[in-house]
Amino acid sequence: MAKVITKEKPMIATNETEVLEAIGIELNNTAVSIVSTGLHKYAVIKIKFDAKSGVAGSVEVVQADLDFYEAQHRFKVLTVEEGLFN
Repeated sequence: MAKVITKEKPMIATNETEVLEAIGIELNNTAVSIVSTGLHKYAVIKIKFDAKSGVAGSVEVVQADLDFYEAQHRFKVLTVEEGLFN
């Protein structure tokens, strides 16, 4: 006999926080960026911010004096370490 495949209906929530809580994602309120420091050199920075008000807090320079490809690699590694792609 063939087995009947059932599909769960997606949850529809009224706001984003309910959806994130239902999925089980925790946000760490951190942004990561690549900033030009001049003369073809770049820095990777991490910015903490308040998620509710959107106010930026402290800016931390993770690594500086990189060429563009090194900055891209450090950016990718840092976003994974921070849990932004879990």
